[in-house]
Amino acid sequence: MHAPPHLLYIARSLEKLGRLVEAREAYLKIINEQLPASAPSAFKTAHAQADGELTTVENRIAYVTVMVQGPDAKQAVVTMDHTDLPPAEADIPIPIDPGNHVVSAHTTRTKSNELSLSLRDGAKQTITLVLPEPPAGAAPVTTPDGATPGPAPKTPDHGASPPKSGTSGQSIAGYVGLGLGAVGIGVGSFFLVSSINSSNQANSEFACDSTTAGCSKQQQDQITAHDNDADKARVLSIVSYSVGGAAAITGLVLLLTDHPSAPQEESPTHEPFSNVRVLPGLGSVSVSGNF
Repeated sequence: MHAPPHLLYIARSLEKLGRLVEAREAYLKIINEQLPASAPSAFKTAHAQADGELTTVENRIAYVTVMVQGPDAKQAVVTMDHTDLPPAEADIPIPIDPGNHVVSAHTTRTKSNELSLSLRDGAKQTITLVLPEPPAGAAPVTTPDGATPGPAPKTPDHGASPPKSGTSGQSIAGYVGLGLGAVGIGVGSFFLVSSINSSNQANSEFACDSTTAGCSKQQQDQITAHDNDADKARVLSIVSYSVGGAAAITGLVLLLTDHPSAPQEESPTHEPFSNVRVLPGLGSVSVSGNF
């Protein structure tokens, strides 16, 4: 639910985390929102508090101006904390959170040394990065419209082994379904055997009915108990077989319909699946998670 108080809590949390630039953006969202006259008093209070707290955050934000010199300086890309900045932020004060940062510049032919910064609250600093001469034989930078060149394209290495393609989440879910199916069938077989044993015991006890004296009250109770145990085991066997069969069929369908995608480079931050859960039900099974 959108509400200015929620944004106010977010802005305050970001400020306490030292993420002042993001905190300012959250405060500005509150201030720039036009509240109707009928808005709740909590909304109006959050708007007023954001207006007062924004000044404190803005005074703490540091600014860094990066000047680049050397060959191809006009085509250079400034990198801050290993992230390329937009070309529009070159040669102008860049708002940045106080703390430690690493700045460098690069082109397709050369790269400057990394410069470490330690900025206090409200600091304003100008730094100069010098690009060295590119190595002999380096290809010249060609930009038809003078725009900043992007990262150099990767050259395919035909001699290297192909990247691995990890097991997909659908395959994992399929194997889990087959495993649950095997468990369900095993449990169903156990209860089926129990049902047969109970029925045999009831039939053995019922032999007393063929005698002259017939079955006593105690024997009749035992026969009834064995029959009840057999019925319960039979029902549990049917349920287990149903769940196991549904899980096995679901797992088989998931495996058969899983089409392997093109191999991708491994990334330490990429997870092919997460939070996969398989929930069996009466005659059904459901699979949920992130794939």
